[in-house]
Amino acid sequence: YITGLQNASLFGSYFVTFVIVAVNMLLAYVLIHIEEISRIRLGVVLATALLLFQYGSGIVIYAVTDVTEGEKVRIACVQGNISSSEKWDVSSSDKTLQNYEKYTAEAAKEGAQIVLWPETAIPYNISDYVEYAEHFAGMAKYYKVYILVGTYVNDEEGRSLNSLVCFTPKGEQIDTVYSKRHLVPFGEYVPLRPLIETLIPPLAELVLSGDDVYPGEGAQIIETDEGIALGGLICFDSIYDELTLETVRGGAELICLSTNDSWF
Repeated sequence: YITGLQNASLFGSYFVTFVIVAVNMLLAYVLIHIEEISRIRLGVVLATALLLFQYGSGIVIYAVTDVTEGEKVRIACVQGNISSSEKWDVSSSDKTLQNYEKYTAEAAKEGAQIVLWPETAIPYNISDYVEYAEHFAGMAKYYKVYILVGTYVNDEEGRSLNSLVCFTPKGEQIDTVYSKRHLVPFGEYVPLRPLIETLIPPLAELVLSGDDVYPGEGAQIIETDEGIALGGLICFDSIYDELTLETVRGGAELICLSTNDSWF
């Protein structure tokens, strides 16, 4: 399995997808023309050639790559099972915090060193609500874990960013913050808002946060006190190979992909 993914490092993940679709298409082609020897031969030869290239190149890449065993880190990912209708309701904020604290406590008990929360787990801007940042810092110190919190922060211009903020076992907030670079149109912002609001007002109301969110810049590698380099990706970011590549080239040892099933 792992060898079949290796040439994504050369051609990107879309090439892996292409091979999967193409091989299945060729197998379907063979079945449709099961009584025609020439077409069966063509389909089988092409499918075999694709698989041989995919796995052959993967074996070569895997064999020549120096994969040394590094330090083991125990990480927990949690989902709060809180629907969007609840999450954006101010009256549910206590329930949200209780859920995530409960799961963080369970993760710490199981030996987690880092706990990753979902995208916008806390739908408040902690640049404006400092008490939330203080609460998360206290939680991280109490459970002796790093907590990557999905929340909002303001940039230097006061614009809201969808971000991952890290709190340490010392009860501190790390200055480096990762903010989502590829935002979802009509989910997090409205493109050409004045025009959309004039022509199709309901589309402009789809943004759950109410106001437009702005994209972050760069990979923003978060360093723990132990020297572990954490690279962030948030939901839609993961579709774009170049963002992961930029994050790894920026020094990330672990990719922390935060997403939130409550959007669905």
